[in-house]
Amino acid sequence: MDADPGPDPAAWIRATAHPLATVDPSAPLDDLRTLGSLVSGATVVALGGSTRGAHEVTLLQHRLLRFLVVVGGFRTLAIEMDGASGARFDSYVRTGA
Repeated sequence: MDADPGPDPAAWIRATAHPLATVDPSAPLDDLRTLGSLVSGATVVALGGSTRGAHEVTLLQHRLLRFLVVVGGFRTLAIEMDGASGARFDSYVRTGA
């Protein structure tokens, strides 16, 4: 994949973008297969977002994390969040409550 968009960024996007079928985390993961080749051999993969707490971004991150675990075999996840959300998340992961 050529990372240089050159003089026509719109043409570069059309040529290199991989459309997603959905952001639904429970949907089949087939449309994310290209991601597998991009992270093949990686030990760390970072996901970022330009917004915090936006519903669609959260769904997409959930779906991407599912892909990385189910298809990519990743077993350790680090998720950025505020302290209160982190404490609730930690409690849920450790106790189910």
